[in-house]
Order: sequence, then structure tokens, then C-alpha cells
Amino acid sequence: MRIKSMRASFGKLKNSALELSPGLNVITAPNESGKSTWCAFIKAMLYGIDTSERDSAGRLAVKNRYRPWDDGAMEGSMEVTWAGNDVTIERSGTKSSPMKTFTARMTGTGEVLSSMTGESAGEMLTGVPEHVFERTAYINRPGIKVSQDGELEKRIAALVTTGQEGASYSETDALLRSWQRRIRYNKTGLIPTMEQELEAARASMRALERSVDELAEMRSAISTLKKSIDSLEEDMRTHEKLEKQNLVRRIRELRSRANQFDRDVASMSAELTVDDHLLTRDDTNSMRSTIASVQPLRAVAEAEDADALREKKNLEEAIEARQASPLSSAGPDEADADAAEALRLTAGIEEAKKKALPRWPWIVLAVLTAAAVILGVAGIVSAKIWIAAAVILGAGAAAAYMRSRVDTAEAEAKLRAVLGKYGLSSAAELDGLRAAYGVLCRACDDAQAEYEESEERRVRAVSAADEAEREALDIIAKYAPGVNSVDEAYAAIDELDRRIEALTRAQFEALSSRSVYESQRKLLEDEGDADDVILSIPLRNKADTAEALTRRREQLSQAQSAYDVAVGQQRSLGDPILIEGRINTLTERIEEEKAKYNALQLAVETLSDANSRLQSRFSPLISAKASSIFHRLTGGKYEKLVFDRNFNASAMSAGEVVSRAVMALSEGTNDEVYLSLRLAMCSIVLGEEDACPIIIDDALDSFDDERCAAALNLLAEMGRHNQIILFTCHERESSLLPDDAAKKIRL
Repeated sequence: MRIKSMRASFGKLKNSALELSPGLNVITAPNESGKSTWCAFIKAMLYGIDTSERDSAGRLAVKNRYRPWDDGAMEGSMEVTWAGNDVTIERSGTKSSPMKTFTARMTGTGEVLSSMTGESAGEMLTGVPEHVFERTAYINRPGIKVSQDGELEKRIAALVTTGQEGASYSETDALLRSWQRRIRYNKTGLIPTMEQELEAARASMRALERSVDELAEMRSAISTLKKSIDSLEEDMRTHEKLEKQNLVRRIRELRSRANQFDRDVASMSAELTVDDHLLTRDDTNSMRSTIASVQPLRAVAEAEDADALREKKNLEEAIEARQASPLSSAGPDEADADAAEALRLTAGIEEAKKKALPRWPWIVLAVLTAAAVILGVAGIVSAKIWIAAAVILGAGAAAAYMRSRVDTAEAEAKLRAVLGKYGLSSAAELDGLRAAYGVLCRACDDAQAEYEESEERRVRAVSAADEAEREALDIIAKYAPGVNSVDEAYAAIDELDRRIEALTRAQFEALSSRSVYESQRKLLEDEGDADDVILSIPLRNKADTAEALTRRREQLSQAQSAYDVAVGQQRSLGDPILIEGRINTLTERIEEEKAKYNALQLAVETLSDANSRLQSRFSPLISAKASSIFHRLTGGKYEKLVFDRNFNASAMSAGEVVSRAVMALSEGTNDEVYLSLRLAMCSIVLGEEDACPIIIDDALDSFDDERCAAALNLLAEMGRHNQIILFTCHERESSLLPDDAAKKIRL
């Protein structure tokens, strides 16, 4: 058997769940977090709760100790793997009968296992009775020491004999001794009774000579007994009337309780009914699905909102980059026009410079002027003619030069104006910035388009989510007015589920109460049969009265018989044959019973001798297994453990020649001794085929780190055959094990 999951309303656990795995499960939780409660819950789910247990000094009964803190019903479910099948068991009940209602179903199909009842479930699932389970697989530190038990003895004896578990030495010895006590126990039993009868018969022989006064005394005693019987019979009739009155009151209370539950169901149903439709779990599940459909749309809206923010940021960054350009004061077209104008002006200036007045007119002018001077001095040519020619030629050249200079200056001024507009020094620089500025402007335009498209998608997504949410809230508002948000809707649906669950419980309680009422009502033909007359309660209870009445009747019968015998004896004075025959018969029977008693005594002695031989066979088996485990837990310090029939232990360490009682060892070592015994018993008694889970609660607290690690490694190995559930309040157990060695759970 393996436990897969549990859900509990038990003690401080309120609808708490726990998922388990095969092998070793290490569950870490602080003190007062419910570890011991989970352990008690597992045992209660398997074997139920003894409702007859009462509180005692310093100890609460289980039904009171683990009563739910919210004063609700003690109930739970457990999914297990058993005999190759997944089985779900459930227990519930009332405050007075907690965990009494039991069901077992196949997990997959829901088929009820009628063969498994609340009384048989534990032994069917684990393979052992509750007493054996408590002394083997249910390990907690306060109760770690194993005590003797008949059922446990059967299991152990079966391993070393024929495998039959039908007999126990303790039980057989007790049975033989009970037979002996039936024959003779101090002054009671068959032999003393017959000896008393024999003595009475002999006394009857002597009574033949007694006087009539003795017979009168016997008649007086008979009369007293009859009066006592009449009084006791009257007390019995009074008890019956009281029981009937109590039954009538009980029936009336049950009827009132059933009617109240019916009213509660009607009231709760009315609160959950809208338009003649009673709200069900299917409705709330549908509501929850409708609300859940809003979440994906809201997620899309949030994603689109994030995209819009991102595109807006990209747009802002593109605008900022464009504005950082020296050309940001102009548009792209203006910047292109200015760059083209600057390039044109620059080209014109360059061309004008190339076409400026050349040097040869000035050289010719100088030559002509010199020639005119020379020829004039020589008288060959008139100097005025040459000077006039030179002046005309020079004036023409000067006029051409001046026109070229004026055009160039105007172009340079326009160029400076265009470049000065942007604070630049050359047309090439302006042209380069113009290209980069165009890229920035186009990037801005693209970013603007992306942002506008993203914003449009965001608006559509938000609108779709809002519309879906409105539709969902409109549906829920029909049953839960005032709901304005998804969170409120979920809370309202949870509240509706709670009310539906409360209605279901109320319907169950109403049906159960009505069923109990009907079954009790059948016990009475008519409630009017029991009047409400106040009756005096007899001094004795009914059982004691019945016992006293039986005893008085027996005494009366004996007294009447004795009287008849005495009368007969008196009538047959002088003829002792009948009395003598009775004496002989009693004597023979006494001898026969003595022979039986002696035979039983021989059987007791023989059984004791056989048990001693049996002890010599299975004690080494247990001791050897426990010694091996203890040797491993203590790192080889101790080599041997020996247990007596009461499981008191002695340990021998390496190098020592004598063993020591474990009471002389440290508390931690003492715990390790009895943990070794527990694990050995689990290995021997529980077996490995579909093995019972081993429950361990804080049993390693007193171990040091090294021995704790050894114990954990051993438990991990045992987990290959047994599911092991280890509860601990320390983190070290989890830290000492690799992740693949155990399932680690934190509560």
C-alpha cells in the first residue's frame, strides 16, 4: 500500500492537503504546524477513532484532542495505491461519532468497495491490525519503545514457525488459565461449587435430625426472597417505563431536529434560487470559466498597452534625435533646397574665380605703354597714340575685372547667408547634414505611424477586455449584486460555492436526521404509550437490577430446592439412599474436574516450555536484524543488541565483553536502539510485498548529525520497498539528503 494524497479537516488542519510520493518523503515544518496531527490523521483514516475513549488525567481522548479548531466536522479523504489499484477512502461523522461514516471507492471509476468497511479498512490496506501497526510502522519519539502485544506476537511467531497466525502464546496461556479458573479459582469455580454442594448434601444427611424450626426458617427465607423478587421486578418495570420515556423524548428531539434542518434547507435554497433556478456547482463553474476568459483578453490589453508605451518612447526618441540636428528649424524640403542652393552658389563662385581677368592683357598693356614711351622719345611715333591705345586697352580690362569681382562677391554673400542660417561653414557640410536630417525625419515619420497603429491596437484590446468583463460581471451580478471587478467576482463565486456546499451539508444533515428519526420512531408503536408521569429512579441501574433479579431467582430456586429436599429428607427419614447417591455423584464429578484441572496445569507448563523454545528461535532473528540496523546507525560503535520477550534491550559496543542495559546509555543512543527495533520489526512483520507505509514523527530529534545522516540513508534504502513518511521540525534532514533520494516537502 502507498499513500498518494490526503485532505483533512482534523485538529488544526482545515481542508489541508498533502501530496506524497513513493519511497522516502521528508516533510519539514516548525513546531505546532500540524506534523503530529497528520500522523494521527493517517491512523484515524485507516483504523477509525475509538469513540468510547474518555479523557484521563493529563491526556485527552483522540476524539477531543483532534476536534477541528473551527468546531466543524472531523473528516478527511485519502487516495492510496493498494493491490495494484488506486483507491479513495473517506471518513466523516458527527461530533459525537467522529469519522464513523466510511466509504471506499475505486479512484478512477467511483465503484464502491463493499468488502472494505470502516472496521476492516486498516487491516485490509496495511495487512496488520491496529495494535501491530502502532507497534511497528507508527513511530513517534514519545512512543518509540515497542510494547508486548498478542497480535504482534502472532506475526513474529509466524515467521519462525509454519507461517500460521491463528495462535499466540499469550492468548493460549490466558485461555488455558481461564479454563482453570472456571474449574477452580480460590473459592469459586466448578470444584468449589460442587464441593459446596457435596458439603450441602452431607449436611442434608445431618439435617434429617433437624427440627421443624429449621424448615420454618427456610420458609421464611423463601418468603423474603419472593418479596425481594417482587420489588426487583417492579424496579425493572420502572426502568422499562423510563427507557420508553427517554426514547419518546429522543424521538421528539430527532423530529424537531429534522424539521429544523428541513427549514434550513428551504431557507438556504431560497437564497440560492433566482428565476426558479437553484444555483449549482455547474453554474458557479460556468461563472468562473466566464470570468477566467477575461484574463487572456486583459493580458492582451496589457501587452498592447506595453507595446504602445514602447512605440511612444521610440517616437519621442526619434523626435529628440531630429531636434538635435542643426537643420531642425527647417523642414526636409527647405533643408534640401538650401543645400542645393549652397552647392549651386559654391559651384558658381568656383567657376567665377576660374574666369577672372587673365595676366596677358596687363602684360600687353605694359609692353605697349613702354613702346609708346620709347617711340615717343625716339620721335618715331607720336607718344599720345600709344598712350591712348594703352589707356583704352587697360580700361577695358579693368572693366571686365570689376564685373567679375562684383558677381563673385554677391554669390559669396548669398552663400554666407544660407550657411549662416544653420551655423555652418561649407556647402559640403550642409549637404552632409541634409542627408542625415532626411534620415531622421523619415525615422520620425515611421515612428509616428508605428505609434498610431499600436495605440489603435491598444484601444481595441482594452475595449474588448472591458466588454468581456462587463458581460461576465452582468452574468454574475444576477446572483451576486454589487460585484464591480474580477477580484470581487471571484470572491463572490467562492462565496456562492461556500453557500452551495453549506446547502449540500444541510441537505445531508436533513436526510440523515430524518432517516434517524424514522428508524427510531419505528421502535414505538405509539408515542402515547409512554406517559409523562414522573417516576422515581431505582437505586440500581437496569443492568444491576436485572443481575440482582436473576441472582434472587437463582437463590429462590436454590432455596426452594433446598426446602423441597429438606421436606423430602424429612419425609424419608431413615432412608438416606438418595442423599448418599448425590454425595457419590458429586464426589466422582469433583475427582473428574480435578483431573481436568491437573491436565490443564500440565498443558500450561508444557506450553510455557514450548514458548521458551520458541523465544529462543525468534529472539535471535529480531536481535540480529535490529543489531544490523543499530550497528549502521551508530557508525559501527555497537555490534550487538539483545531483546527479552518484553522488548527491553541490552547493547554491546565493539571491544566490550558484556552488554549494558540501554537505560544506561544516552538519550539519543536509547532512541537509536528502539528505532532499530522498530525498523527491524517493520522489516520482519510487515514484509515487502505491497508493504505498509512507515510513519515517523520527529523520531530523529535526539540524533547527532552523523547518526541522523546514517538513519536517513537507511530510510532511503528502505523506501525502495516501503513508502516512508518522515515528519521533522528541523531543516537538517532535508539538507543531509540529495534531492533525488527523497521527496522534500515544506509545510
